[in-house]
Amino acid sequence: MLLALPFVVLEYIGRAAFYCGWYLAFYVLCMFRPFSGLMVLAAIVMVPVSIVVSAHPEAAHGLLFWTFGLMAIGLVAFALAYTLFVDWLTPSGAADPFERYRGRR
Repeated sequence: MLLALPFVVLEYIGRAAFYCGWYLAFYVLCMFRPFSGLMVLAAIVMVPVSIVVSAHPEAAHGLLFWTFGLMAIGLVAFALAYTLFVDWLTPSGAADPFERYRGRR
């Protein structure tokens, strides 16, 4: 029993460090969740920009019109993947601490 005590203490210290890191990572990632909403808004803006660039190619300084469409798809995909990743990473029993600052969904 006395010989196992340092290993038990080390195990609990390791678990505590793991859970502290997990909750801290979740907290920091939740802080950046509103930026994923802004990415979706930027993707919505990219669609009319793509139409304007197809009509006036000189306005984009060498970028093709489909580049803006790909950026819109990439922004939406990244925002969706980020939200799913944060939801997957959520520790059991934890709630988003910044939910109260966002509007109703």
